[in-house]
Amino acid sequence: MKRPDRLAVGRVAATWWLPTVIACAVGALYVCYSVAQWRALVVPSWDLGIFAEAVQAYSRFEAPIVPIKGPGYNLLGDHFHPILALLGPVYRLFPSALTLLVVQDVLIAVSVLPVARLAQRLFGRGGAVIVGLGYGLGWGLQGAVGAQFHEVCVAVPLLAFGGVAFVEHRWGACMGWLAPLVLVKEDLGLTVFMAGLAIAWRGRGEGRPAVLRGLAYALFGIVAFVVTVKVLLPAMNPAGTWAYSLDGAATGAGTPMDGSTAARGLPSLWDILTTPSVKLATLLVLLAGAGFVGSASPWFALVLPTLAWRFAGSVESYYVWDSWHYNAVLVPIAACSLLDVINRWCEPERAAPAVSVHAPVDGSGLEETGDTFVKNALIKARAVAMVCDYPILADDSGICVEALGGAPGVRSARYAGDNATDEDRINKLLTELGDNENRRAKFVTSVAFIMPDGTEITAEGEVKGTITKEPKGENGFGYDPIFLSDELGKTFAESSDEEKNSISHRGRALKNLYDKLKKMN
Repeated sequence: MKRPDRLAVGRVAATWWLPTVIACAVGALYVCYSVAQWRALVVPSWDLGIFAEAVQAYSRFEAPIVPIKGPGYNLLGDHFHPILALLGPVYRLFPSALTLLVVQDVLIAVSVLPVARLAQRLFGRGGAVIVGLGYGLGWGLQGAVGAQFHEVCVAVPLLAFGGVAFVEHRWGACMGWLAPLVLVKEDLGLTVFMAGLAIAWRGRGEGRPAVLRGLAYALFGIVAFVVTVKVLLPAMNPAGTWAYSLDGAATGAGTPMDGSTAARGLPSLWDILTTPSVKLATLLVLLAGAGFVGSASPWFALVLPTLAWRFAGSVESYYVWDSWHYNAVLVPIAACSLLDVINRWCEPERAAPAVSVHAPVDGSGLEETGDTFVKNALIKARAVAMVCDYPILADDSGICVEALGGAPGVRSARYAGDNATDEDRINKLLTELGDNENRRAKFVTSVAFIMPDGTEITAEGEVKGTITKEPKGENGFGYDPIFLSDELGKTFAESSDEEKNSISHRGRALKNLYDKLKKMN
């Protein structure tokens, strides 16, 4: 029992050590900046003081009453963020507003972990470094750190882990990571709603239950949003309303009048998107963060609720791309959208629904749609790698006859039909070859090895020989009775297991793989 445990620890370490290093580097950089900002007495807004008072109240097991906002003002009536109560114990140990800055930096750094790990699987270690640092130091996350603490920092790792789970078709994990968003900020219920629609869209190939699952999750998101803005926020707001509605004073959409607001006319859609022009710059930067092609992912639709409320209001700080915290939630969405598109490009032959739901972990039942042994081996290995953090080894083998243009090749097992016997396949091959004098052939095996960090290595082995005119021998299986080995001077079916294994194409493929792995170390 001890050996498997050590192996499991080794696999986890191999998968996560580089993403952890990248995340720590990002976190250390942001913490240094926040401390320097704190010591320089730089305070961009009231937010840090507001949240410090709220979390201080939580640390005393009290309601988040914030005198900065007004006498007896319950901050849960401003934005709905009860998840901040989890910071109470931390603040009790370290009672300082600087604690909130460090917590925000750590949460952003944690969000780097899943993104860098996925990039490592797709691109290797070099790609993990580039993507991890590019994401962690992204424009929206830098803006959030510079603007100091805001509740949206809690949403950043949730969106990162949930987005990566979406890319990997782990629907349960995806929904689990995103569900707490409804406790981070009221508008994020709409983000959960869009996530449910994205899951339903991506899951339509898995059948009706998968689609209904996504739609049910979308319903959860929209219900949470409506209940929060129509019931919970008005109940705790001194004015008895949601301050950030389109007719609320906080959005700049209305004018305070004795606790009430006066609504303004909603501008046209064109004005919402283009006026002022900085909105276009924000959209362009967002699209660039998704590599532009990332906008083709259904996951990219999660940016729409955030952009909608920001662009529909009249507060200038909502529009900008280069400051404040408003873009922080967009960065993990854009990054995961880009990785989703790239993932589908890198594995076009993988039947994703079959892998994640129906296919056994040994890779059986997958459609071997590749036109080479290497491609089929990779299809099998990648399928299992999608659901396991173990080193994965898969192979594909067959016989190639020179006079038949390499046939049966990758269709060796299905050459005479899906339900054919070895005898059926042999008879078909002999019939196709006829009296052809060129009877040269070879057995080929390709192996694919995928490391926990996503590194892929392939190798090939082969045994050459000729096709006899009639079966000889009683041993072996498949095409062994008609394959006359050049090295053994007899058919595989006439050979002992020891003789056959001594020149095995599978053995040679594994030997070549071993040599490649040895060179890497």
